[in-house]
Amino acid sequence: MKGQMQESRISPEILLSGRAYESVSEYLDRRTLVRKSVPIRSRMSRCLQLYRTSSDADVAKAAKSLLKHWDGLFTFLEYEGVEPTNNSAERGARPAVQWRKICFGNRSDDGELLTARLLTAEKSCILQGRNAFQFLLDSLTAYRQHLPGPSLLLPSRRTVTIFSLALGNFLLA
Repeated sequence: MKGQMQESRISPEILLSGRAYESVSEYLDRRTLVRKSVPIRSRMSRCLQLYRTSSDADVAKAAKSLLKHWDGLFTFLEYEGVEPTNNSAERGARPAVQWRKICFGNRSDDGELLTARLLTAEKSCILQGRNAFQFLLDSLTAYRQHLPGPSLLLPSRRTVTIFSLALGNFLLA
C-alpha cells in the first residue's frame, strides 16, 4: 500500500551507509553532506523501529542492535576527521593477526606481552615515520647501559618509557 512501509530485509542503502558516505564525500562539501543525511537518517530510524519487531529473528536482532548504538552511528557527520568506517583500525590490526597466525600464537603470558609490546612499538614507529629496528636497537642499548630508553611519545609529550626495561627483562629471563 502506498504511504505504508512493508516489512522487508534491511536495504543495502542502510547497511552500506558508511560506504555511501565515502563515495559522495568526494562530490559534496561537509555542510551539504550533513544536510542531505537528515532525511536518510530519519528514514533509517523509521525502518529500524518497524524492523525491531520483525518476525524474522535476524532482521529484528540487526534492527535492535543498530538502535542500541544509534547515537554513535553518525558520529562521522558530527565531528570532522572521524571516519565512517573502521577500515583504518582493521588495517592496523592486520599485522598482529598475521603474526599470530604465522607463529601459532604465544606459548606463555610473557610471550604474549612481548608480542604486544613489539607490535605496539613497531606500529608507533611506522606512524611517526621512525625506523622501528633502530628504536628496538636503541631500547636494548639503553637497557644494557642502565639508561632511560627512547620514548614512543611525540616530543611534545615526551616522558621516559619503560619499554626498554620491560623488553630487556623479558630477553634476559
